[in-house]
Amino acid sequence: MKRLAMLIEDTFLAIAVGALLLLASSHAFADETNPNAKTPATEWVYQSAAFVDMLTTLDIRHTKLQELNPILGPHPSDAKVVGYFAAAGLLHWAITRELVRENVPAPIVQTWEGLGIALEVGVVGHNYSLGLHARF
Repeated sequence: MKRLAMLIEDTFLAIAVGALLLLASSHAFADETNPNAKTPATEWVYQSAAFVDMLTTLDIRHTKLQELNPILGPHPSDAKVVGYFAAAGLLHWAITRELVRENVPAPIVQTWEGLGIALEVGVVGHNYSLGLHARF
């Protein structure tokens, strides 16, 4: 029951952070080369979910669990985890921006976003099922 309460609390936190980012970017970023291209709001939902994934991954150090991501290795340092998620977030954002800038149809961009969000939410759910949670 305690895990469920923590999962609900951290999920609420992720949604709140996503909502704040969404509100802050309500006038989405225009690309200098294509003023009509705007970063979709779902990018900030993805980034919020990835942030919670990072926090639960950082929690591994408080357990006897091992990280399964081969890039991070079984016992990654906090700096390696933060660096990995920063690089992955930047790469995801850059790909999204390029898709939008190149006028890729919105359903394809949203499929890209939806798959990323689903992956991150799934990983966070898995992490919670192992007893990991976001610590601040």
